[in-house]
Amino acid sequence: MSDIDEPSAVMPVGWRTQSPPGALGEFPGSRDRQGGHQRGAERRHNPYAAATGHSVDVSDAVELFGVEARDLGPQLRQILVHVAAEVEGLKEALERAEQREQFLDQQAHRDPRLPVLHARAFHHHLDSVLRARDVSAVPATAVLFYLDNHDDLRRRFGLTAADACLELLFKQVQASVRGTDLIGAVGPAGLAVLFYPADADGVRRKVQGVVNTLARTTLPHGQAALPFQVVAGVWDLAPGDTADGVMEELDRQIRRPWR
Repeated sequence: MSDIDEPSAVMPVGWRTQSPPGALGEFPGSRDRQGGHQRGAERRHNPYAAATGHSVDVSDAVELFGVEARDLGPQLRQILVHVAAEVEGLKEALERAEQREQFLDQQAHRDPRLPVLHARAFHHHLDSVLRARDVSAVPATAVLFYLDNHDDLRRRFGLTAADACLELLFKQVQASVRGTDLIGAVGPAGLAVLFYPADADGVRRKVQGVVNTLARTTLPHGQAALPFQVVAGVWDLAPGDTADGVMEELDRQIRRPWR
């Protein structure tokens, strides 16, 4: 996870910069504050960096206060330039504060191990999409991938090895999603994905592709080769569904084949 003194400039998978069409509730980073997004795109400040100290000349003051340069005497010019410089500094401070707030907002919703939403944040977004479907017909599908042998890997090879396998599962899942989809960590070894909007058949092909690929994959670990046993559940969201009900159904599906 990014250190608070060096926030990542890259939006990690699992976040949207805007709420999905018709979704209710607020997504991390979705707030657009008085042009803050545009200023951030233009300047790309480090949220914790010092002010850049842009120089200000009389043209900036003229533009700021809407006066004609020819109407300004030398003393008044100096005063207006000083005030314009103060305004510029305040604008930069406001931009950095907005970026810090957005960064901390993202970190508050982030899983401690992987660059995805933590379970509570994912549940919130799933609930938002379900409520949005009461007024929208946009199809959506929820998927739960689970590294079923995570506990066995941890016992035999240690937690670091087990989490390395979980990270490879994440990379495979990440490669199958789009910018509009959300990924969240669930339990000790699960990754939930919300495909929104979704092509139900296409989602199932992606899920089967991830499971099949990892079934043929091993991860080198010293003299050993770590195997993957990945199971998955798929549920197309329907009117009347609840976030708790969807997650319980996905959990039931991944337990059924193996226990």
